[in-house]
Amino acid sequence: MDRAADFGSAGWGFESLQARQFKPLKVDKTKYKDKFKEILCEFKHRNCSRLLKKPVKEDKAMEKDLWVEKLEKIYRSAPIRETLNSDIWYDNEYRAHFKLVYKPDFCHGLGDIHGGIISALIDNATWFTVAASYPNRWLATTELHTYMLKPAKRSNLYSEGFIVSKGVKLAVARAEVKNEEGTVIAFGSATIYISNIEFDEEKSRRIIEKIKLQFKT
Repeated sequence: MDRAADFGSAGWGFESLQARQFKPLKVDKTKYKDKFKEILCEFKHRNCSRLLKKPVKEDKAMEKDLWVEKLEKIYRSAPIRETLNSDIWYDNEYRAHFKLVYKPDFCHGLGDIHGGIISALIDNATWFTVAASYPNRWLATTELHTYMLKPAKRSNLYSEGFIVSKGVKLAVARAEVKNEEGTVIAFGSATIYISNIEFDEEKSRRIIEKIKLQFKT
């Protein structure tokens, strides 16, 4: 029996298969257009989401800038600022800087600046440098070390803080104290506890006012 003839009679000949194979398919263009629109919308959504993430970083930076301004205000309103005859400012990396203007009241019995004054500069620089990284949180220094290298020689002094490590509950910072010539006369470090207490500016203002009234009386 001729198998080719048999396939041909059954409608499955080569020509029939060829015709079926190259028969144009009917494509639902509307379906693919809708799918394309869906993919395009998803692409736009993802890119918009990425773009929206950028302002979040900017908002955090703005929050930190506002907090740093508030910290400067806190120090300038505190009685210790007048006692130490000093001022504070922050650099672009949120490190706290202090300047102490010399006055004879700072001297010990041998006529030079007392070590406690220098230690206070280290305390200030470390605390305020760490505080900049924890907006609206109140901190407490738990440990403070001071190392004297050279006499201050009745000079104006400058201190600067540096972050060593930051954690959820503890942070470590170091500080240097320099004289007018830029020579490091002392350095130190501090361990600072990060409390859960939220800073209350109004409460702080009332406390400072109360203390100042006590000084007057």
